[in-house]
Amino acid sequence: MSRDLNMKEERRKAVSETVGAIVLVAIAMLVMAILALVFFSNPLPTRVPSFASFISNNSRTIYISHEGGDPLLWGQYKILVDNVDETWNFTRSLDANRTFSLGMVMNATLPRMAKRVVVIFNTSWGSGTMLLSADLTKTQVRVPYGWFSPDWSYRKKIVIDHTKVPSDQYYFPVLYYKVDPDLTGSKARSDGNDILFTDSTGMTQLSHEIEYFDHNSGTLWAWVKVPNVSSSSDTIIYMYYGNSGASNQQSPAAVWDSNFKGVWHLKEDPSGSAPQMKDSTSGANHGTSQGFMTSSDLVAAQVDGGLDFDGSNDYLSTGYVQNGVTAYTIEAWVNTSTASTQMVLVGDRGSGAGKSLTLSIGTTYPGGPGTAGDLAYGVDSNSIYIGIYSTSTVNNNQWHHVAGTWTAPGGTAIAPGQFSLYIDGSPAPTNTASTGSTTSPLTGLSGTQIAYHQAWNKYFQGKLDEVRISNSVRSAAWIATEYNNQNSPGTFVSVGSQQTPGTMN
Repeated sequence: MSRDLNMKEERRKAVSETVGAIVLVAIAMLVMAILALVFFSNPLPTRVPSFASFISNNSRTIYISHEGGDPLLWGQYKILVDNVDETWNFTRSLDANRTFSLGMVMNATLPRMAKRVVVIFNTSWGSGTMLLSADLTKTQVRVPYGWFSPDWSYRKKIVIDHTKVPSDQYYFPVLYYKVDPDLTGSKARSDGNDILFTDSTGMTQLSHEIEYFDHNSGTLWAWVKVPNVSSSSDTIIYMYYGNSGASNQQSPAAVWDSNFKGVWHLKEDPSGSAPQMKDSTSGANHGTSQGFMTSSDLVAAQVDGGLDFDGSNDYLSTGYVQNGVTAYTIEAWVNTSTASTQMVLVGDRGSGAGKSLTLSIGTTYPGGPGTAGDLAYGVDSNSIYIGIYSTSTVNNNQWHHVAGTWTAPGGTAIAPGQFSLYIDGSPAPTNTASTGSTTSPLTGLSGTQIAYHQAWNKYFQGKLDEVRISNSVRSAAWIATEYNNQNSPGTFVSVGSQQTPGTMN
């Protein structure tokens, strides 16, 4: 009897356990149904979405992009990172509706490096409702620390030779020039929009302006604003390319600091629609060709293209007025072989008595001191000229970089000793010229003209390139660095071999 009682008790326990298990399963299914009703209450997608992810080793930020299919509405998906629900952290990067649709990117920065990313979502694709998961671990792209973005496939290291920099230069526009076969074909966009530059970390983008890019040959002329160009050790920057979907990465005006009031590359066709010659600064003081300039006047020059002026009626008028300045720098690349006694490069005088800071070649003013081919810089007005002229000449049919600087505090008298001249990056020996008197600050008249002085009726004959005006005094070291860079851009920097995320060095 005892055995029978034990068997009955065991059967009772077994039945009880079975019933209990069934009840638990039923409860679990009820809970799942309730959760599904709440969690997946929105309309179901009919085209299965696809995703891709990117995990940044630098910031522990995970990006998930919607690559195709229907959008997912809030409540239709969960995001698990290493089996932890991180949905809310991702959806905070979406709008208030938190709809995740084609082309959108969600991101979340987590306190740990992720190993596995899974998106769980529901769909009615095919027949019936399905609960699907997308394991993004296989589709994610990992790049090493120091790579700008996985969207860019290639980069090259650019090393600036510190021996070409007399002293440290800050926020300096470096000219980059190279004929690079790696920028041809499918590697770079034909418009160059995917080309960008970063600092030595490979992560911080630098402002740049492309003056010229030829996709067929890979020829690139670009200006890059480098925060610090060292004179004691080589400066490293990087050029990235290889992103077919990139928007234009240029920011031309940001390349030129606020003291630049005009930067004319003179690379445009002078016969085009006015104003033809674009000013790259934020001031947009564009130049309009005057006289009888034609397409043939656009010629090869020191930096990409430049203009050839006939010396009789060709010049450029700009909208920039020299207004109340106490410091001023004018610079340009010039190429002339004429023996003319006077040719004006840049001035703002009009036909009246404006106090124009004028850079010219050959004598200081009509009938004044100086000889053919010397460089002169001074302030001129009616019956006034105060400045200096060089004892060396630049009229030998070769390209020369010329610059003139001046400064005087407001209210002080203008004197020749306030002026300096530079030829090919070096201070030029000078003589003084002074007739009449005037005081700082100085205001011009009518707008700056390039290759012409209206009051003197003097034109420039020869070729010009890279005309610049600053309302500050550019230092001797700055001007020397400009010359070293622009005179021989191929030796100012060295360019490394093509790198990918797996071949960084």
